Amino acid sequence: MAHARVNVCITGGVRQAQEALKRAIASADAGAIVKAMREHAASAAIQREGCEALASLAAKSAENKTLIARVGVIEALVTAMQGHATDPGVQEMACGALRNLAADDENEALIGRVGGIEALLKAMKDHP
Repeated sequence: MAHARVNVCITGGVRQAQEALKRAIASADAGAIVKAMREHAASAAIQREGCEALASLAAKSAENKTLIARVGVIEALVTAMQGHATDPGVQEMACGALRNLAADDENEALIGRVGGIEALLKAMKDHP
């Protein structure tokens, strides 16, 4: 019985996180997206949706690339890739987001400093 209650709490927490993530995506709030990804690092679904949303935000404009990188987006993407190395959806979405962000020279350098290049190479090797 206790196991069932814990399961419901975990499932409810993930559902609440997904709803919060959807609101953050709708408002284009990169900081809130990163926060949801950090708080629910174990959830591949949250990581996948967050990476996809961040890829979209990074693709919108050069200014967005700079602004969203300031709230820890690059670090969150690399962490998602490392934490969900076997999930092809997380890898695909994170690779796309990093590609979009790397169009900015400062972001490109940061991607290298936080282990992004290694994460990208691993994703390409493991998910051809």
